[in-house]
Amino acid sequence: GPLVYRALTGAEVPGDLVDTLVDAVLRPAGEPGR
Repeated sequence: GPLVYRALTGAEVPGDLVDTLVDAVLRPAGEPGR
């Protein structure tokens, strides 16, 4: 999600595409989805 992305990168989420990509990577690692 956007908060996870922001926590990892320190940047704002430019859009849902990046958010979706980040979630797709983190979900298998145990991060909850949106």
